[in-house]
Amino acid sequence: MNTTTIPKSVATIFLLSSIYWLYLALHTHMLLSYDASNYEELGKMLQSKGLIFFLKTGPQREPMYPLLVAISMNLEQLLGITYTKIMAIFGVLILQCTQILMYLLLKKLNIRTWICLVVLGYFALSPAMTNTAMSLFSEIAAYPFILGIILSSYLGWKAAQEHKIKSACGYGAIAGIMFTGATFVKAIFEGICPAYLFILLLAGAYKRKVFPYLIYFITAACVLFYLPVVGYKSLNKIYNGNYTIANRGPVGLYGNVARRVEPLNPRKYLAALAYVPGESVCASHFKPEECLFWSFQESDLLGAQKSAELNSQHLTSDATAKKLLSLSKEKVLNHPFQYTLLTATESLKMYFWESTQIGFVTYPSWLTRLYQNPLLKNMLRLWMSALTLFALLYCCFSLKRLPVPMTHILCIILLFVGFYSFFTILPRYILPIAPLYLITIGYSINDLLSKKREH
Repeated sequence: MNTTTIPKSVATIFLLSSIYWLYLALHTHMLLSYDASNYEELGKMLQSKGLIFFLKTGPQREPMYPLLVAISMNLEQLLGITYTKIMAIFGVLILQCTQILMYLLLKKLNIRTWICLVVLGYFALSPAMTNTAMSLFSEIAAYPFILGIILSSYLGWKAAQEHKIKSACGYGAIAGIMFTGATFVKAIFEGICPAYLFILLLAGAYKRKVFPYLIYFITAACVLFYLPVVGYKSLNKIYNGNYTIANRGPVGLYGNVARRVEPLNPRKYLAALAYVPGESVCASHFKPEECLFWSFQESDLLGAQKSAELNSQHLTSDATAKKLLSLSKEKVLNHPFQYTLLTATESLKMYFWESTQIGFVTYPSWLTRLYQNPLLKNMLRLWMSALTLFALLYCCFSLKRLPVPMTHILCIILLFVGFYSFFTILPRYILPIAPLYLITIGYSINDLLSKKREH
């Protein structure tokens, strides 16, 4: 990006953001429990025993983030700086990269500079966004890849419109690489990628002059996506007998299906609805056991119990996974309406992404007091959720006149929400698309102001 084209105000936001993030990197402490401790163990495994051992003891989590942890551990030995601090610095660098990519997309959308400043500034200060950089969780690694998917797809579409075969192939290759990176951070993108490319194919079919050149983009994207993904899954098949990216999909799917088809009554559904904004909202209106049913603990328990039952039958891991998928399908077909209702209800969690209480980080005392302020934490979560939902609805109702980059953003958001709705939704699972939410909010405000000026 040519720095001479960046307004001084935007450059100032970049600088101040970096200073704030570096301050946090130096004055926060990662808390290593739950999934964070597992990432630490996997990083140590990769560092000391290598990829083959990692595969033999798998299938493990997606490989990208554990690899980053392993690199930090190697740097710790060279530099004498604890690896968690190095991970925090990596987090700052990823946030900087993400902020720049967000600005590029905002400019592609012709967003007013002052709205760009607000969006970029909020991204810098957002408790949820900074939390991902300062805690040992994988979501931070997905940001640049997802934004890279949007930019390369938009440029690939533009190249197809201009009948540029080489450019369409090049941007398709980049999109494939970005999807691969996103999949190696969050395996759910293995499903999102073909769905997204199929939607592009359908959109291209309506434009005959674009369609032949779009095929070059999609072909290149598929090649650069499926070669590494199939290759990695094949390595898992060779070394641990599971043709998969990660180890949690079938168990997680079954646990959520089993929970959603349990007997339902009006009070139980209202508890599910109250759990959407967060556990604390549910706890203020229902008994603890009523809320616990709608937590990840219940679905994890159901999934683990069924998995253990199948394992006791001496099935292979691959056979167990296939059986879990088959049982999930059977339960859904037996209770289609109830399952659809609860899946749609729980998918609303995807819009409650902002939070000052995600945890797993010790902040400076002044920031801890600020984040624990009841008014701030409740109002921030409420307003950002409302703005997010409003912006998405606004874009959906304005679909026919959305600029091309915004259609790509909306498509990725809706696919991400749709795929994740089948599984447990925790606040941090939503965060990979939070930068897209912020861009969507910025676009909607900008478009509303433009329409007001026209009238």
